[in-house]
Amino acid sequence: MTGSRMRTTALYLVVLSVSGLARAARPTRPVRPAAPKPAGGVKVMASEADPNALAVAAAPALAKAAADWKAQRAALPTAESGTGTPAYSADEVGKLLSGTEAAVQKALGEPELKALSDRSAFVFRRARTTLGSLGSVGSTGQGQAEKAAADSALDPVGSFLDQLAALAGKGAVTTDLCVISKPDPGARFSIRPASDPAAVKTLLATDGPLTAVRGLYAYRLEPAPGAKGKAIQCGWDTGSSAAGDTCLDLFDDAKTPLVCDFAQGTCQRAAGSCS
Repeated sequence: MTGSRMRTTALYLVVLSVSGLARAARPTRPVRPAAPKPAGGVKVMASEADPNALAVAAAPALAKAAADWKAQRAALPTAESGTGTPAYSADEVGKLLSGTEAAVQKALGEPELKALSDRSAFVFRRARTTLGSLGSVGSTGQGQAEKAAADSALDPVGSFLDQLAALAGKGAVTTDLCVISKPDPGARFSIRPASDPAAVKTLLATDGPLTAVRGLYAYRLEPAPGAKGKAIQCGWDTGSSAAGDTCLDLFDDAKTPLVCDFAQGTCQRAAGSCS
């Protein structure tokens, strides 16, 4: 081998080595886990990742939000109200609610967890509504909320945060839902998170279980072709989660069937179980 060929070969090997090192040093984009297909059911939400795995990843942040809520709530200062009873500063209570909600919503930021995020927003919205009905800028003095009444409004928030953190830590944020159409089977059931009109999934209503993320949903049920009855819907034509607060809540009461009666034009949670 001549000196010229030897130098060429050596240079080629150096180039290959540098190229290989550059590829090895280049950061790789994490691959999101694929969603497993549930046995005996169909995914209600179209998803690129397993919601339970995403919840496990969010669990530390949710546990911190729950712990911070307890500590900051315990540290809320009280003062004597105009009626002589202990009262919180309405401004301090508002800051506590806003800060905790922001932390929870950030932790639940994945699109696959949108229904759960909507359920969280509902809990905080309900607390604010209850506090507002107490007349926090009226009977107890300007900018105050009577402690005993305010505590009753804040207690459900803490309970929700503890339950949410526990479910996320266990990777148990999906559940089963039965949808039954009467009197004729074969209706088309569409479901979406309460605040996301674009995340729609449509499937046949059956007596079998459908897998869904725990949370708030709007829905629409259309009769089978040739069957009588008009479509039944709840919260479907609005883009606000507030409009779907009472439509379909799968956070607590998840496995009670949703029975839709086209003759009555209503859907109700009914006693029974998925078959």
